[in-house]
Amino acid sequence: MSKNTVNYDSISSTYNQRYKASGLEGVTSALQNIISYNSFDYILEVGCGTCKWLNDIQNSGSKLCGLDPSLGMLKEAQSNSPEIHLFSGKANTLPFKPNTFDFIFSVNSFHFFDDKPAFILSARELLRSKGVLSIVNIDPRKIGINNWFMYQYFDRTFELDLQRFPAWEQTAEWMKMAGFINVEIQIVHKLEDDKIGEGIYSDNFIQ
Repeated sequence: MSKNTVNYDSISSTYNQRYKASGLEGVTSALQNIISYNSFDYILEVGCGTCKWLNDIQNSGSKLCGLDPSLGMLKEAQSNSPEIHLFSGKANTLPFKPNTFDFIFSVNSFHFFDDKPAFILSARELLRSKGVLSIVNIDPRKIGINNWFMYQYFDRTFELDLQRFPAWEQTAEWMKMAGFINVEIQIVHKLEDDKIGEGIYSDNFIQ
């Protein structure tokens, strides 16, 4: 994962507070729907953090694995979810053998990956026949500069996000180039929360 200004080790103990206002239920539903239509024995989340999403799909009956470069986040995850198999590592050097997993997914971490096309290629190699890759992330181009208070109140956030977050169409093209078929783009969750004036500072995601 690329260098960034957030020290995830230092915020690991309070990281899940961001989900108090919204658990992003649409993301959970999307993951559960994918699992319900398939028979997955082994599932891997890349950039798993505190394992919020792996915990949400624990009833899938699959063997769950998570990978993250932050030892602090993994420690937090281990204390709450000892049954999930956790690994320390980076997205572009996945420490697994080919044809290991049936489902690989990433939620709100893809923009941190140093080489995004290389990650997709690696994921393709790790997947078994009929394996599925799902990447959940925002596209600031779809949100627009006028539709999120973060972009209105905080200078340069929109421009910086344009650099960090690839367009959904670009990600889909990388997946097709890696050999994935039936590549789909869909909105799985929308956040609607009006903020007025200093009320923006109460937002859990800003914290």
